[in-house]
Amino acid sequence: MTFKETLRYWLSQLKFTWPLVKRNLSIHYAWLIWALPFELISILVAVASWIYFGRMFHAFPEALAVYGGDYTSYIIIGVFAYNILHETMVIPYRAVVEILTSSFSEMGHRISLRDYLIMAGANPWIVAFVSIILTYIRYSIYILLYLVAVHFFLGFKLSPNANYLGVVIALILGLIAVIGIGLISASMIWIARAWHGTEPITWTIGVLTSLVSSVYFPAEILPEWLKMIAYNLPHTYAIEAIKLALLAGYQNSALMPYFIRLLGYCLVLMPIGIILLRIANNIAKRRGGI
Repeated sequence: MTFKETLRYWLSQLKFTWPLVKRNLSIHYAWLIWALPFELISILVAVASWIYFGRMFHAFPEALAVYGGDYTSYIIIGVFAYNILHETMVIPYRAVVEILTSSFSEMGHRISLRDYLIMAGANPWIVAFVSIILTYIRYSIYILLYLVAVHFFLGFKLSPNANYLGVVIALILGLIAVIGIGLISASMIWIARAWHGTEPITWTIGVLTSLVSSVYFPAEILPEWLKMIAYNLPHTYAIEAIKLALLAGYQNSALMPYFIRLLGYCLVLMPIGIILLRIANNIAKRRGGI
């Protein structure tokens, strides 16, 4: 084979392999742009969380006094409330991304799950909604098992006057508020093309709430600028209301400021989420998506 024939052969092979090379490059580029920066910032926030752990134990022991002073109970309830609020917030985005990126294989033929559902006459939005419900039921079971486990193996102290109705009200209002955020997040798949697995809105809120929303330590010990962020997130009001109801025995009249603020978030975030999701649906139809 002459040099010219060899060169022509490799150029012809390059024509077929270049699309695969571009695909691999796009995957690595997406990871660098969407995943790596978020992971680095998450590490920094985790470090900051441990710093404030130290501050609370050494300089602010009185911060837990209103919650009964038992840090084990404080953190167990905080982690429980944060997890259920956070998972509720991210479920809509995950369900829609799963439909968009998953595939269906039958008799050696593979098509996208979205196309399969459309060909089968199924409404992808309804399938996404059912997926959200099933995922939420499954996660609720995990939460229940978590609470049972920590009760028997770690133990936590509740107030003798624990207000369980207040917990239910705060949790329901908090869940409605974060569902609104979740709908906004799902709409970003088309509005901002954020389908790579990390959506900036819920990621940012998730990172902030783990640091500032009274999950591991009271928001009162934070600097003023972080405290301002904390009290502009619905998670903070829901988590604090739940802890005050269970650990300090706050009754509904005392929790009313938390309920009112959470209701305000519900009335604002849910309509915005629905409107943006409708806008995203119109964009998807023009692009040939869901």
